[in-house]
Amino acid sequence: MKQRFENRTTNLELNALTNKANELLHHESVMMKEVSWKNDFKFNSGDAQAVFLKFLTCDKIAPVFFYKPKWAWSKAMGYSDGKAIHLNSRKFGSFTEADIIGLLIHEYSHIAGFSHGSNYPSEEKNKFSVPYFLSSNIEKWL
Repeated sequence: MKQRFENRTTNLELNALTNKANELLHHESVMMKEVSWKNDFKFNSGDAQAVFLKFLTCDKIAPVFFYKPKWAWSKAMGYSDGKAIHLNSRKFGSFTEADIIGLLIHEYSHIAGFSHGSNYPSEEKNKFSVPYFLSSNIEKWL
């Protein structure tokens, strides 16, 4: 199975969570099968097969780091700079397993080339953008 994540933190719990995220990105997982059938993605994602193939052929490995946001009140759970995934260390302790795995997959979808327009989630984005669709439905695939 392709490794999509590389834990660059000292947090051992994160190893298990990145492994679960890797399993969900496997082409035969229930999540990826649902992605391959969903033909109503928007935000320049393409049809279901184009989305599925983009994940399938993406060979990028995302190093995962912690960062401490400048402002303690930041609502950001994390972000991707296109090369790595950065998790908010101030909020990490309050994340559920689903939150972390959903965030990893959401941010990896950006590394794979998917966008969702602005940074504000909405009902439309949760249904039709690849990153938000994956993170907002993660619990049903775990």
